[in-house]
Amino acid sequence: MRKTLLFLSKEFIQHKREIYVLFIIAIFPVMIILFANMFVTVIPKDTPILIIPQSKSVSQSDLDFFSGMIEVFAEPTVKYCTLKEGKDLLLKEEYYVLVYVPPNVRKVISGETEGTIRIYFDNGMLPVAKISDLVVDILKRELGGRERILSAKYLGKDVSLPLYLLPGLFIIDITVLMNILLSNELINERKLLTKLKINKSLNQAVIGKILFFDIAIIGQFLILYLASKYYEMPVNIGKFVVLVACLTGLYLGLLSAIATIICKSTSLGNFMNILLSFLTITISSAIYPIGFMNELFQKIAHFLPMYYSSVMLRSFMIKDVAPDIFSEGILYISLFTLSLLFILIIVLRRSVSD
Repeated sequence: MRKTLLFLSKEFIQHKREIYVLFIIAIFPVMIILFANMFVTVIPKDTPILIIPQSKSVSQSDLDFFSGMIEVFAEPTVKYCTLKEGKDLLLKEEYYVLVYVPPNVRKVISGETEGTIRIYFDNGMLPVAKISDLVVDILKRELGGRERILSAKYLGKDVSLPLYLLPGLFIIDITVLMNILLSNELINERKLLTKLKINKSLNQAVIGKILFFDIAIIGQFLILYLASKYYEMPVNIGKFVVLVACLTGLYLGLLSAIATIICKSTSLGNFMNILLSFLTITISSAIYPIGFMNELFQKIAHFLPMYYSSVMLRSFMIKDVAPDIFSEGILYISLFTLSLLFILIIVLRRSVSD
């Protein structure tokens, strides 16, 4: 018992010098509480809602009038686009609710003329689908109880909670493999990599390790594919799912290797990767919709490749979405991956020359 206490005191003394370990222990609970505090409202105030006109005869004042009604409980955006374009934006999770406004909406609301306000929801976004009735009820109240002029429509098939969580869990799995396990492997093989520097083989060793873990991701999706066929799960494991998963694994692995090598394969690099993993998963929409967070986090998320990976993986796996609507997202994460590859090569060359 005495020896155990001595080793315990040694751990306290040792980690007292390692500020980043104390940072993880202390700051993570605080961050979790701050994020949890954002979700206390039933319909988060910053929920993105898209308003589009049903025809060219819908005036700007009609759109502004309806936008003012929605501002009471959400964050509306008015766009002039077709219904198909609006549905695509809904399926891409850029907006969580689509409102299709008829001409002379004031007269429609007052009953002076006929018309229907159509509201569209994406069934694949389970958290949004769960609050859809509340959104409709609030709009009914704002319209003075005239529910007959409202029509709610749902895009896609119903999705269960386990099915909705599946793509997000795989994003977390890929992050753990590439950001944490890869970093640990590089740190544990520090002595070997030092020897490889002499042979000018560091580049090949690091990139080979990244490719190994990326192939492991393909293996995991193959297992998922076989399991889904055996259990008849309504999940799609097609070429675009594998493409997005591989690109995600590559850029996370490259980012992890860059951080680890810059920190000279010390535990500081591991800390940086853990912190990066936590932050990106939290605001990438992998599990909880980014549109339910405040506007600042929404803007940050749209710069993160992980956000596009999460949305595309969810869309390709559990929604009936045409891949072409995500062409820009695939291009973005591809260019990001290539950029990180060039950065890693530069970092490796400088590391070898030191």
